[in-house]
Amino acid sequence: MTILAVGAVTLRFAGSYWQILQLDVMSHSMSFLAMVLVMIAMLFEVLRARTASTDLVIGAVCLYFLIGLAWTFLYYSIYLLSPNSIFAASGTCGADRRRQRG
Repeated sequence: MTILAVGAVTLRFAGSYWQILQLDVMSHSMSFLAMVLVMIAMLFEVLRARTASTDLVIGAVCLYFLIGLAWTFLYYSIYLLSPNSIFAASGTCGADRRRQRG
């Protein structure tokens, strides 16, 4: 886990300094992988619990937030690789075409 964290931070600084897109993508990929490993560990702890407690509920909520954060990293990495792959350009929606006609 430490190697992933150090690698992600190093690649993030190197990508920002040298303005190399591939280093940014590699940094986000390493961060995503680290989050997946943490999510798996948290999921095992939550599922292993025999009784419901406050710590268990807080752990499940943290796991939920971590899943959302991991998806953010994944979508941003996809955006870095191909900026037009996720977001639609203006004027491509059916509602926009209807407004233009009428």
